Amino acid sequence: MARKRSVSSKSRSKKKLTPVSILILVLEIVFIVALIQVLRIMLGYMNADSSYDSLTESMQAVELTIFPSETTSGTDETLTAVEAEAEETEETNETVTYSYSITVPDFDYLSSINDDVIGWIQIPGTAVNYPIVQGDDNDYYLTHLYTGETSSSGAIFLDSGTTLGLEDRNAIIFGHNMKNGSMFAALNSYSSSGYYSLHPYVVVTDLSGTRYIYDIFAVYTVDTANEEESVSVYLHGFGADENFAAYLETVQGLSIYSTGISVTQDDYIITLSTCKNANSTVRTIVQAVRR
Repeated sequence: MARKRSVSSKSRSKKKLTPVSILILVLEIVFIVALIQVLRIMLGYMNADSSYDSLTESMQAVELTIFPSETTSGTDETLTAVEAEAEETEETNETVTYSYSITVPDFDYLSSINDDVIGWIQIPGTAVNYPIVQGDDNDYYLTHLYTGETSSSGAIFLDSGTTLGLEDRNAIIFGHNMKNGSMFAALNSYSSSGYYSLHPYVVVTDLSGTRYIYDIFAVYTVDTANEEESVSVYLHGFGADENFAAYLETVQGLSIYSTGISVTQDDYIITLSTCKNANSTVRTIVQAVRR
């Protein structure tokens, strides 16, 4: 009888090693690994959000009133909601203003954490409310927070090749398009002129505490796989005024709609860039001019 039980036990062992059983085991392992990866990503998002949220919550907020900028004539056909409202109230001699709650950065505190911090960027009414850093290259802050902590959320950072900082004629600023809507994800919503009408301004504060208001003047996409196309957009320095004037003419021509904001070679602009989609070479570009 003992011998039969032994044979029966061996038989059961062999059944566990069938192809179907092995496949099920492999699928279970794949599922567990994928689940761990998802949890790791979610924890990364939560950690990054917590870091930035605690930072902004600890800082003072003030109410900022913004007056609409004058727009160029001849744009009636593409008049935005903001411009239409401004035009309508102008006829009744009323002044349209827009009030926002703006974070007042504590740069002494930020610099004590990381001396790569060079400013602060906000797009009123959106999730964009972050410190700006500048590293030695454009890779480090793709995977590190402003604190230097490793994170897939990365940081909002100025092009490392910009030697004049935020005072460059074209300050190019990068940020990830996060699925949870954080970092520069909001930039992709500017494909809608209606969204632009609700969020036409960018506010940047430099280390001296000077706050600059920028009016968005161009929104478009560029494919970085096309080197000639991308190089023509990610430019700074320029040297001669006519080079900058030619650049402004080019990017305004790329915009998917008109905001009516005029830009000249005497102005300073910011170029905000983020991925259109995950694993895509296409970038969404939002450009704004300093008042």
